[in-house]
This record gives sequence, C-alpha cells and structure tokens, in this order.
Amino acid sequence: MKQRRGQEKTKDFTQIYARQAGIEGTVSQGVCTMGLRRSRYIRQEKTHLQHVATAADQSARSQYGMV
Repeated sequence: MKQRRGQEKTKDFTQIYARQAGIEGTVSQGVCTMGLRRSRYIRQEKTHLQHVATAADQSARSQYGMV
C-alpha cells in the first residue's frame, strides 16, 4: 500500500492518470447527456451510425466549448 501511494506521487503516474481521467470524463459526459448506453435501433448498422453521429456531436461541443 505504501509503495503504491509512493508511485502516485511520481510524474509518470500523474500524466497517465490525467489522461485516464480525461477519457473517463468524456465517456461519462456522453452517457449522461447523450444517452450513449441506449440505442434507438435494433440493427447494428444503424446503431453504429447513431454512435458515430453522437461522437461527432460530442467532439463539436467540446471543440467549440458548448459543454
């Protein structure tokens, strides 16, 4: 436990954790605001299209600060 806590204070851990936290935040935002866990469609092709459209929307919102 002490060894793990010591690792948490290193620069490498901080960089890795920051990246992981950013990814988890993005996924959480998609789930909470855009309903990523639910699909309107049964077929895989349309479900994939919905996911692509949602990802594009989420990317545009983050790029233009419309979070």
